[in-house]
Formats: sequence, C-alpha cells, structure tokens
Amino acid sequence: MNITRKETKSGAKRIVQNRSIATLSILLLLIFGLAGTSAMADGTWFVETVDADGWVGYYSSLGLDSGNKPHICYRRESPGEYLKYAYHDGSSWNIEIADSFGNVGGYVSLAIASNDRPYVSYFDIGNADLKCRYRVVSWLGWRVDEYGWVGMNTSIALDSNDNIHISYEAQMPSGHDYVKYAYYDGSSWTTDVIEELVINGTSIAVDSNDYPHVIYNDYMNFILKHAYYNGSSWQIDTIAVNQVGSSFSLALDSDDKLHVSFYGATDLNYAYFDGSWQITVIDSIGYVGSYNSIALDSYDRPHISYFDWTITKMDLRYAYYDGSLWHLEVVDTTGEVGKYTSIDLDNSDMPHISYVDDTNKDLKYAYKYSEDIPTLSEWGMLIMGLLLLALGTVAMVRRRRRIGLDNEC
Repeated sequence: MNITRKETKSGAKRIVQNRSIATLSILLLLIFGLAGTSAMADGTWFVETVDADGWVGYYSSLGLDSGNKPHICYRRESPGEYLKYAYHDGSSWNIEIADSFGNVGGYVSLAIASNDRPYVSYFDIGNADLKCRYRVVSWLGWRVDEYGWVGMNTSIALDSNDNIHISYEAQMPSGHDYVKYAYYDGSSWTTDVIEELVINGTSIAVDSNDYPHVIYNDYMNFILKHAYYNGSSWQIDTIAVNQVGSSFSLALDSDDKLHVSFYGATDLNYAYFDGSWQITVIDSIGYVGSYNSIALDSYDRPHISYFDWTITKMDLRYAYYDGSLWHLEVVDTTGEVGKYTSIDLDNSDMPHISYVDDTNKDLKYAYKYSEDIPTLSEWGMLIMGLLLLALGTVAMVRRRRRIGLDNEC
C-alpha cells in the first residue's frame, strides 16, 4: 500500500510554529519569574513621619489589620502626657487621642483583633495602674489591676477567640516585685502571679491551645526566662544568661515553637527552641540590638527590627532570615532614629516598622515595598504565556494524532 504524504511540508511547518509558540511561552514565564525573584531580593524601604505634634512616638507599638493597613499606639510625652493612636485608612493617616485621663500611655502594647479592632495595654503612670482599652467608634476599656504599682512593661496578645492576655510588672507596697498575668475571658478579668522577681520587661504570645507564653528578664542576675501555662500551672525555664538586657521580643510559629530576639552584651541575639534553646548572634558591629521587635513570616522565618545606638550611627536597622542566611539592612539614618521599634509583616511577608525619631521627637513609620507582587502587566505576561503554552501543546498533540492516523492508513 502506497502512503501519500501531501502534507509533509505544511505539517513540518506547523510543528515548527507550535514549538516556537511553546518556546516563547516558556521564555515569558521565565522572564516573569526572574523579574519577581529579583524584585523580592531588592525591595525598597519607604520612610515617613506619622505624627510630629509635640514629643510623640514613645513606646510605639504597631499592628497590621486584615487589609495590611498599619495601626500604631504610642505615648505623647509633651505637651501633655497621654496615649495616642494612629491608623492608615488606605489614603492617609488618621490620628486621635486614645486616653488623656491623667499621665497615661507608658509601656504601650498593641494587638489587632480578627475584626480589625485595636486593643492596647499600657501603664497609667499617674495612678500606677494597668489599663486596657479598645476602639469601636470611640475608645472603651478597663482598669485591669490597681493594687500596688502595677502595669509597667506590659505586653498584650489575643487568642483565637480574641480574648485578651497581658503580661506586666507589679511592685507591691510590701516591697515585693512580681511578674504578673491578666486574662479577660469575654466577661471578666482574672490576674495571676507568674513569679516573684525583680524584672525590667515582658513579652507575651499565645499558642494554638490559647495558652500564654511570657518571657521576662531576671533584672538582678541578667537572665532571660520563659514561663508558660500548661492548663494547670506555670512552668518556667531559662533562655539565656550573662548580660541579657531589658530589650527582648517573643513570637510563636505555626508549630508553637518559640522565637526570641534579645539584646545581650552589646549584640543583637536570636534564640530558637527546638527541644533546647539555640542562640545565635545576629549583629555584633557596634552597640546593636536594643529596642528590638520580632515577627515571623509565612515560612516561620524571623524578621527583627532594632536600634543601633553606636554613638556615630544611632540608626534603625532590620534583620531577616531567608532560610539559610541572615541579612542585615539599615532602614533609616536621618538623625537619631530607631528607638521603640515595633514590627509586623503584611500578607506578602514585607516588614512594617514604627519607631521614634528622637532628634525631632516624632513618630515615624517605615515599610518595605516588594515589586515581587505582580503588576497588571506582569499578570498579563503570565496569562499570555500560559495561554500560548496551552495552545502550542494542544496543536502539537492534534498534529501528532493526525500523523498517527495517516501512518495507520
């Protein structure tokens, strides 16, 4: 049987065209991917002044809502001594007074609820009380603890039900000092003593079982400690010893493992618990690591903001771990900037930081923009590449089927 091949040249031409389409689509996909990877590595820091009304920004605490919009609570030192709140609505900053009843707003800590409502714990300096407020339309709240000199070094966290957990320092009239914990179950407050100890800071986080974890420092012995509630009692262990300062921050990952940044000796340190505490010095050039704050990205990798108080610098710095290496960056060098840092990450794992410009006594905000987030034109290239790849593949399959049928004939 003679096989006639009338379509040999045109068929070969189509195959070449189809392969060209497939090659072009793959090149578009590679260009798209490489462009995104490069932009992610580069990134760009943007810095702005949020509030310049008086001496403001002290004890700043930042959180991002579900729309990646920043909320910041902080203290105004002068004129007036009160708690302020700033939030970005997507186009501009809005600033208001959260509490102005007396000398308030020390040791501020902010948490954002699942409904994007801000909750803040802080020290009422004038009355020596622990207070907590939240915002609906106006600010409401509670005087949580008022026995003794209570409410210094507060830290707040919300659990899966948006119930409130606060760690703080208490000094009693008897001369005893305590690490304390307060919990709001949706209807009432309860307080508990974690340990009798002279401290100079706390940081709290809540695990997947809604149990609190608190880190704090033994101020007299320079020891960083960790306490957690197991459902019936507090368990306490030691994270680090020897020259641990009063600046530290805690975060829990998706497996409830602890990640801690802390200032020790004159360095920025990072501690991670994987059955035992593993400690790494992240930055040791100069006097670095005070006023640190930690957050974890979607891969459970740590990002840390901190202050470089080397006399010739006084800068805001940022460190992050990419899974194999630590990267160190200088964020802001204009004047004496970087005290009272607070960090949070958006849905693209990009950092947002609030801090004080101590030269101008202003509240500042820095964020990193990632061009890795596809633009409309990049999405267009991606879709075009996928369509071309699909068309080329379908055409080649059809052509091969026709050749197979011809051969059978």
